[in-house]
Amino acid sequence: MVKIDRNDDTPLLVTRTGKRYSSKYMSNYVKRIIANSGCDWLKFKEGNVSPHWMRHLYAEYSQIQGASTRDIMKAVGHKQQATTEIYLEDRSKKKQEAALKWDDDYFE
Repeated sequence: MVKIDRNDDTPLLVTRTGKRYSSKYMSNYVKRIIANSGCDWLKFKEGNVSPHWMRHLYAEYSQIQGASTRDIMKAVGHKQQATTEIYLEDRSKKKQEAALKWDDDYFE
């Protein structure tokens, strides 16, 4: 079994020259993967789909599926529940939106 050392700061993903990727590069890389995925729901999203937007989507969808705020907080790595509540605040404002009545099977 491999043991992970919390003090090990070597990069997990490296460039051809062995250097760490910048967060900007990785963010843009993930954006390209999402944009090129061909998911039907992307046609309803205005603007870029960023890793940060996907993080919000994960939190909101977890809440819709019944996850507690505390569980969502742990999953997204927030240290304080108040931060997670900010993520979920927009969701509570959107509860009356027609799109939330859609059948989830459409997105499969």
